[in-house]
Amino acid sequence: SAMPRAALVSALLIAASLSRAEEPASVEIRPGIKPGAKITRTMNTRGKGTITRESGGASTDFECRMSGFEELAEEILEAKDGRALKAKRRYERKESVFEVPAAGKKEEKTSSLAGRVLTLERKGGKTQATSPEKNVEPKDLASETLDDEWDVPLAPPGQVAAGDTWKADGIAVKAWASARGRTVEEASLDCKLVEVAPVKGRKCARIEVDFAAKGTTKPGEKQPEQKIAWTLKGDVWWSLEDGRGGAFDLKGDLTLEWDIAAAAGKPAEHWKSAMKIGLEGSSVPGEAGFEEGEGEGKK
Repeated sequence: SAMPRAALVSALLIAASLSRAEEPASVEIRPGIKPGAKITRTMNTRGKGTITRESGGASTDFECRMSGFEELAEEILEAKDGRALKAKRRYERKESVFEVPAAGKKEEKTSSLAGRVLTLERKGGKTQATSPEKNVEPKDLASETLDDEWDVPLAPPGQVAAGDTWKADGIAVKAWASARGRTVEEASLDCKLVEVAPVKGRKCARIEVDFAAKGTTKPGEKQPEQKIAWTLKGDVWWSLEDGRGGAFDLKGDLTLEWDIAAAAGKPAEHWKSAMKIGLEGSSVPGEAGFEEGEGEGKK
């Protein structure tokens, strides 16, 4: 009779739907930035460690501390394949402090970009930042990048489910780590999808990341070229709706080494800085304030 067969079919369908419900949902994690997308982002940086000076066989250690804070609004003007090509950005705040208490040294810097509107455009694989406003320092513009600090190239080769691990694309990771004038010799990024859960009403993938890189920094007016190595471990919350990083909380190590040549009767010096660092930040999608006079640059 037809009845038992219908009952059997429905039982099989129920069983299939139950087993499917238990399977971890797989998700796609890849850049999905669209023209018109807006965000307001904040980022906190902190570090604590030691600077060591070696000269003439003697070695001296100094405790050092650093902190930084950024708040910006951004609107994407052009995008391709999920990546920003052109954007308008305005810094509400952008400041940093570096201090060596024992030496009575404290450098507080407010970027010339604070309170300014900039246009960022990707040209030949690099970001060019411009601003029509007065008193904007070229070196501050030169360190701006469209590849957001935590929109790191996390993309796995295909869909992933909770518990899956992958190694991010080496070329993309190296390019991302090379931002801000650094020359990167090697960089790696290991990822693990821990869970998919809502964060502030948005569906996010929480990804455990383990990043390491080494290279050299670009010499500046006051400092020579430095050897740099840094690691970051922690969580990145990737907004699946927005196709970009939504928040992150990372800890790691930063080491810098440089030499100062002997001059005017002074012996040569070798310097090394080793710090424990922490970075955290979050983005609020859909908001970006560019009103004139809003949060004037702090002097």
